Amino acid sequence: MFAIRFGTPDCDWGKKMSDLSADQLDLCYAKFRKHCIQAHGLEESVTEARMHLDLEHWMLTLIK
Repeated sequence: MFAIRFGTPDCDWGKKMSDLSADQLDLCYAKFRKHCIQAHGLEESVTEARMHLDLEHWMLTLIK
């Protein structure tokens, strides 16, 4: 098991992952988006916000 962390050092969001299957990645993205809406002011109606997964550093970053 491993964890993907938020790519911003001042945030402690993370998601434990058992593998990199499409289902696990979809769940990770959904939980990350919900976190960004609640903690970082991402508006729920903004659908064009994208996420960048950096597997070299195991980090997920929000791109508005």
